[in-house]
Amino acid sequence: MGSLAAIISEAKQARSTSLPAKDIISEIYKGYIEEDSWKQKKSFAPSGLFYGSGACSRRWVLSFQGNHYESKASPLDFARMKGGTKSHERIEDAIQKSGVARAIELELHNEDPPIHAYADAVIEYDGITYVGEIKTTTHENFEYRRNTNKIADYHLGQILICMRLAKIDKGIIIYESTKTNELHGIIVEMTKEHSEYVDNVLQWCRDVWELYETETLPERSFRKGTKVCSKCPVEKACDDRPVGVGKMRKLPVI
Repeated sequence: MGSLAAIISEAKQARSTSLPAKDIISEIYKGYIEEDSWKQKKSFAPSGLFYGSGACSRRWVLSFQGNHYESKASPLDFARMKGGTKSHERIEDAIQKSGVARAIELELHNEDPPIHAYADAVIEYDGITYVGEIKTTTHENFEYRRNTNKIADYHLGQILICMRLAKIDKGIIIYESTKTNELHGIIVEMTKEHSEYVDNVLQWCRDVWELYETETLPERSFRKGTKVCSKCPVEKACDDRPVGVGKMRKLPVI
């Protein structure tokens, strides 16, 4: 064993040599982040409706008016999103090559209310047609989905809207484990309950769109300082605007 002075000297040297590596990694992380930008939404997106601030009418009115969008995701959040996009492409390619694909990235539109969406796939198997949605998730969450056959509420809302727009009454959520790349599918039916829920969501969207067209800015749906507000991309624009006229109900939860 070396002397105490030698041990301290080696520790200091190790710290000093590791500093440049940490600094380099910090710079690389910056390359993941998207720049803040001004955006104006022209329609609702199912992928944005059912999660976080997507349930807030004020957020959508501000988005339709056009405002500065802040990048709220961390570098690792962006890395995971980009990884998810690559996984989507790989699975879509497999669906195509398997012979069960009727369409990949099917573009969907609705006029009243205005909705623009993409279904990951339209699958035909054993004479039955399904809208397919692909979701990558942690292995722990994947195991939960596989063991319970339970779909996350915001995933269910998204596929139900796509099913309605595509006029297809069956769907399949395809979950992939980011650890093992295993797939698990859960079938979705457009039941009477699900159809009524979609009607309710579409009416909510119409009401929000009417607020935008009449230049009426509602109050925020979530209390300032909550996690939902802090993650909202138009939080600063929301703070800078008047309190609003009346509080509209949040997007219905299934």
